[in-house]
Amino acid sequence: MPEDHFCPPDPKDSIYCISETEWINYQKEMFHYFSEQYKNSNPKIFVLFNPSGDLALQRWMLDSLPRFWIKLGPIADRYQLNREAERWDTRWIEDFKPLPSRGEMDLTDMGWFAEDSVGNMYWSQLWALHNGLDMHNQLVKDVQESRFHFAFEFFTNYAGYTSPEQSHGAWIALRDGLDAADTIRFPENIYGELRDGENKQRYVNIAKAFSAYGAIQSDTTAGKKTSWDALNDVGYKIHPGNYEMWIHQIEPQTSQGYWRQGPKEQVFGRFARGFGQINKMYFDIDDRFFLNNPLAGAYPIKIRVVYLDIGNGKWAIDYDALSGQKNIEVQKQNSGSWQQFITEITDAHFGNRLEKGADLILRNVDSEQDIFHMIEVTRESGSTSIEDIGDDYITFTLYQNYPNPFNPTTTIEFDLPKDEIVTLKVYALDGREVKTLIEKKLYRAGRHRISWDGTSNAGNKVGSGVYVYRIEAGKFKASKKMIFLK
Repeated sequence: MPEDHFCPPDPKDSIYCISETEWINYQKEMFHYFSEQYKNSNPKIFVLFNPSGDLALQRWMLDSLPRFWIKLGPIADRYQLNREAERWDTRWIEDFKPLPSRGEMDLTDMGWFAEDSVGNMYWSQLWALHNGLDMHNQLVKDVQESRFHFAFEFFTNYAGYTSPEQSHGAWIALRDGLDAADTIRFPENIYGELRDGENKQRYVNIAKAFSAYGAIQSDTTAGKKTSWDALNDVGYKIHPGNYEMWIHQIEPQTSQGYWRQGPKEQVFGRFARGFGQINKMYFDIDDRFFLNNPLAGAYPIKIRVVYLDIGNGKWAIDYDALSGQKNIEVQKQNSGSWQQFITEITDAHFGNRLEKGADLILRNVDSEQDIFHMIEVTRESGSTSIEDIGDDYITFTLYQNYPNPFNPTTTIEFDLPKDEIVTLKVYALDGREVKTLIEKKLYRAGRHRISWDGTSNAGNKVGSGVYVYRIEAGKFKASKKMIFLK
């Protein structure tokens, strides 16, 4: 049979073989058929399709089918999978209308994973988030492994957010991808000919050039094939940069990549960056995170920086504040481990007014090198407090408002397990009543929604900031926080 034909492993009869074109056309026909069957279902049922990394098929699906779930198989398998850069059409991320997606990570019994199981699980979760994966199914034995729980918790904290406007946080995990297919960064006259990725010595040469920073090519026989036996730092057509959600590094090539740093029992050090050509690293928070306007001190922001605590020097974080550039210095303690610095700031402006249009800058303040894993920016997105709930109320739910932050209006939804007299009010953080949305009104069992336009009881527009909405229905009481931005 020709190489472009597909045959089932058993039986071997050639009548079951079809060409690649026939296989793609068959998938299109089936995908279209099932979309038509379920497009008017009630309740709504979305079909999940598996395009198996076929880029042309993905593009046809995005252009031709209504909203659907997609299986991102290779993305869910692991990070740094060779040829990952050409497997997926990322328009469901780039056009801000993400498709729901799932995939399973079921290859954790192989050598590459065992080489650094804790770090590999964590970085696989970061890669999944970077690609917009909503559901990352895990093996039971891995879910039960307590060392992986930090990775799962981080994934759960961000999975499902489809736009920065809705997210409670943004993050960037610093990473330098050594891509042997990049002949501009790695010229063939220095590192060896590419030969369509078949020159295995080229991978070794690139790793050797970065060995002082921790890079290793453990499986030198892999070449452009992904090694499932060992962990390689040089790949073929891999993602070249950081993993991120809504924080972007400006000119990352001016920083220095690091690999396999810090204690192995900590999850962070698989990749990292330090100061390179200059003593600064610049970062931009996606403008949509603040509804395309500067934050202008509307509410507090927490900044978390994970760094390798080696040496007794200092590093600083500069931020765009209301009064201009401000900085916070961090003193290292030479513990030899990864540490996190967390601070809350109340005067953040974040209007891209720092050097190179940055919102945040990591800055070296002495002669010591500093190595970083992550910057995370979070805001209070609301929490539910439930008081005096008996067994009769276990299905009562107050949902997070959407969108959040919002301007000009937002929607609040709640579920009632039975008919109740409902009161729903909005308060300022100091306890002052701002708006009565529902006042002792009878609501039937079921789901209900109500909108708030950001005005007070007097009809005036409220100021930017954090507000609390609180519901009372019988014995049930609950509250959540929401953010209004002007």
